[in-house]
Order: sequence, then structure tokens, then C-alpha cells
Amino acid sequence: MPTLVQLKIADYASLSNGSTIAFDSNITSGNTIVVLGLHSYAGCPPSLSDGLGNTYSPKGTRPSLNTEIVEIFTAPITVGGACTVTTAMSCGLFRNFAMAEVSGLKADPFDQQNGTYNASASSPFAAGSITPAEAGEYIFALFSSGGSGRDLSDGGGAGLTERGNNTNNDCTILDKTHTSGAINPDVSFAGGALLMRGVVASFKATPSAPSKFAPPNKLRPRIFAPGLAR
Repeated sequence: MPTLVQLKIADYASLSNGSTIAFDSNITSGNTIVVLGLHSYAGCPPSLSDGLGNTYSPKGTRPSLNTEIVEIFTAPITVGGACTVTTAMSCGLFRNFAMAEVSGLKADPFDQQNGTYNASASSPFAAGSITPAEAGEYIFALFSSGGSGRDLSDGGGAGLTERGNNTNNDCTILDKTHTSGAINPDVSFAGGALLMRGVVASFKATPSAPSKFAPPNKLRPRIFAPGLAR
């Protein structure tokens, strides 16, 4: 089952070309890094790297949420240790950026995505529905109020867990290991309408290992010794 190991969220509008963001603890080989971000310019797709040599692959369709571009990356962790991620882009910057180390994901786990923009959103605000292709996928959602400084919290409509906010208090990360069916994460906030963006993506889980034990109702073959009554 996919499990969040650790999470790091950058401050609003803080990552430009050559910026770095580091996990607080060492990452572990065999796990996966998942990144969700909102980038300021469609014509300058960013790339990511780390000092350990792990490979970050862009995923999804890079839709625009009113000029801010959804960026999704995954990186299977082939080398563990202290990990600092570096951004590269010819222009623009990440308005929001969150990276998570997750255990229990397939080598190429990306499945579904959706995103929503509303210039005057009321609470609760939803990111948009997705229907994961497989049972037990990891759901990762990012919500941003564009530097408003207003607190965003889990709206409760989809049963996700709130995992953290940036220090600007305008970006909230939610996650969940989802059983099956459609899901539409949301956040709530106080104080009236807000400019809001929400992004959700799902990632496929590693299949559970088959049991090494026979079912309890499976009969064992009878063994008879010569000369004994049957």
C-alpha cells in the first residue's frame, strides 16, 4: 500500500532557475519521489535533478489553470541519501511546488490528473474529479490561493488527509491511498471568495505479493503407509 514517507513544500513564487529545495531526511532507494507544481510560463517547461543522480520524468499534459501550468514529475529512487532537488528553466518560476517521497508505487506510477481554476471561488473548492484505473492508487493534491496568506484546510468531501502548508499559509497538500472509484479532493477556507487553483493526480501502487500460505480450507493429500488400514 502506498505510504507518504516525507513531504517538502516550497514557499509561494520561490523557485526559479537554479533554485534548490531539500528533503529534511535521507531518501530511501526503492521509494519514489512525486512532484506537483504550478509554473508561471507555458513556453518554458522546467526540469528537475538531484545530486544523487535520480531521474525526474515529466508526466501528464501540462494544462493551464489561467496561465499557471500544472507540472507533474516522478522519480524512482535508485540512489538514496541526503537529497536536494535543483530546478532548471529558461524563464518563469514555480509559483507552488511540493515534493513527496512515497513508498509502495510502481516504477512508472503516473495514472490520472485534473485541475481547476476559479477567480472567485467559494468554500469548499474542489480540484476536479478523477477515476483511477487501478485499486489502491496514491492520490496527491495541491491547492493554492495565489499568495493570499489565507489558511486552506481539507474540505472533507473526499476523505483525504491534510499533510502540510507552506510558510505563506496559502498552499495545502492533501493525500490518500484510494480504494476505487471516482474521487474529487477539496479544501475549505474562511473569509469569503478567493482566487483558487487545485491540482490532483493519482499514482499506481505496487501489487501486493501473493500469500506464501495455502488457503486454510485446502485439503492436504492423504498419505498411507503399507500394511495400515485405510
